[in-house]
Amino acid sequence: MNIKITLLLFCLALTSHGQEIDCFDPETYEYSLSDKFEAKICSSYLLDDFDELKDYIIQAHPNPYAYVSKHELDSAFKSAYSYFEQDRTKLEFAFKVNETLMLLKDPHTRLNVFDLMYDLAHYNSGFTPLFIRKIKDGFFVVSANCYGFEIGTEIISIDNIAFKRIHELSKNFTICEGGIGQAMEEEAADYYIPTLFFAMDNPEKGELKKVFYRENGLTDSTYIVTKGYKELQEAEDVYYKDFETSIESTFFLDQRKAILTIRSFSPPFKRKELNCLTDFFKIVNKTGINEIAIDIRNNGGGSLEFSEYLLSFFFPDGINTPTNMIWKASDLSYSKYSERTLKWFPKIIDRKNSKNFDDYEFFKATQTKKGSVSTFFYHDSIIQKNLKYVYNGKVSVFINGNTFSAATNFAQAIRRHNRGQLIGTPCNGSERGSFGNTALVKLGYTRIAVAIPTIRYNYDNSFIYSNYEIIPDVLIHQSLEDLKSRKDTFIEYFLKN
Repeated sequence: MNIKITLLLFCLALTSHGQEIDCFDPETYEYSLSDKFEAKICSSYLLDDFDELKDYIIQAHPNPYAYVSKHELDSAFKSAYSYFEQDRTKLEFAFKVNETLMLLKDPHTRLNVFDLMYDLAHYNSGFTPLFIRKIKDGFFVVSANCYGFEIGTEIISIDNIAFKRIHELSKNFTICEGGIGQAMEEEAADYYIPTLFFAMDNPEKGELKKVFYRENGLTDSTYIVTKGYKELQEAEDVYYKDFETSIESTFFLDQRKAILTIRSFSPPFKRKELNCLTDFFKIVNKTGINEIAIDIRNNGGGSLEFSEYLLSFFFPDGINTPTNMIWKASDLSYSKYSERTLKWFPKIIDRKNSKNFDDYEFFKATQTKKGSVSTFFYHDSIIQKNLKYVYNGKVSVFINGNTFSAATNFAQAIRRHNRGQLIGTPCNGSERGSFGNTALVKLGYTRIAVAIPTIRYNYDNSFIYSNYEIIPDVLIHQSLEDLKSRKDTFIEYFLKN
């Protein structure tokens, strides 16, 4: 081949290789190497993924129109389709998805924000593990395990971004049942780290960020360094170390009071935690405790059965927290276990579930044809096996904006049956019911993770979708003074009253 032609072809190849790609197939190696904050995904893939999301919502959600009209939701879908007719970045796509999901006003239907953050990050991305909570109109450090700030230090701004702005942006990831609720103000703190990451436009590890803060009435500034993924995980491990134990009990024998802290109704070792509940009430009855508090602050919910087992220590005949359940049969809601068991051992599974009317009705619902909606009403109650440990004394329940799902079921049951008082701040749940049994799905091309519920629990048979949150009988917020002195405002109130 003529050397001039060879050089010409080589130059053309270099020119072609250097051309900027307009948009990417998100499943390609080239996209994986790109800056995902800047790289645009081709419109066709976005539209396919949004179609998939819409199908999940319409086919699996028990009632996507509980808090939004069909016209409003259809208009939102139409707006999103129009938006995705142009190539967009993964972040732009995710934010539009989030905007659409928030319209449903269901906290069980949401974008997985942390999954998005980790997906957009690269090996050298930087994070800002500052653990901060809003108290009144300020934002204060609640853990000194990173950057050395004293607990109670007020953070004013980071990287020239007012922290009040970070808080408002974080609220875009929070959803209250029915869309109305003070819980958003508390829940926003859970998203400060990813919000800072997005707002700083994917900072590099080791970048200096200027922080203005206020301590002992004096305003000052310092520089902090963004941390790598491993350092972020280490900081979170230290911060959440106190939350590792699912159940803790504290006794104040001189005051004849006790506190049972339950951080999850979906504990890692269910039998162990059930035994912990029994042991707690054994001690309560044996020592003559006449006032207890059940602390379910920051309890994200879990098993309805676990919640009802706890309630059985207060109601000797047992109690159902919902009066009925709505099941939407879909690919997401079908249980593979129940499908296979029905296929292989139909008589065994039928005999097993028929022992309890509610179990049997639920089992039948799981076998209904895809697309059908089943409502079944609870009749049987869970019977307390250890009747001698039933507690008849005074009960308080600590709740806050991060009390969620099955934990709100417990709180509303205590209130509905006049069994005790609720202390704290409004929890993230409705007084009428809650969605649940969420399935986490990842959309086909973008791999955006979204949670979709498959059932609805109603607390009465009116089938009213109320947006009234569960308000405590005694309203208490964590005080700055108690935070600085390492005191728990809720416990202080409980012991003094």
